Amino acid sequence: MTSVSPDRDRQSPLPTVLLVEDDPDVREIYELYLQQTYNVQTAANGAIALGLITDEIDLVLSDRRMPEMSGDELYTRIQEHAIEVPFVMVSAVDAEESVPDGLDDYLTKPIARSDLTACINRHISAPVVARD
Repeated sequence: MTSVSPDRDRQSPLPTVLLVEDDPDVREIYELYLQQTYNVQTAANGAIALGLITDEIDLVLSDRRMPEMSGDELYTRIQEHAIEVPFVMVSAVDAEESVPDGLDDYLTKPIARSDLTACINRHISAPVVARD
């Protein structure tokens, strides 16, 4: 799997999305959805993602249920460290189940590419249009 280097190319006009997903197949699909429109960094769980968060990350897109560190715990840790980055949680479980306060958005799987990019664009400062 290819991921963008944590040292984002400052010449690039594309926002950077940190994609956190433990299922390699789902991670690959989301990365394919996003890579033409965003710089994409990937992590297989919240613990890895926490180490990748820098001021160059424009949005965190995280699965909710993962081994080692869940999306809920990742979100809490980001808040504890006063890191200001939009956070979108993704899960196969409806949001009716208790979710952390303050999430920027919550998406229920399966997610269409258009819905995913529309959600991301709502939460980044410079929305972009997908390239064909």
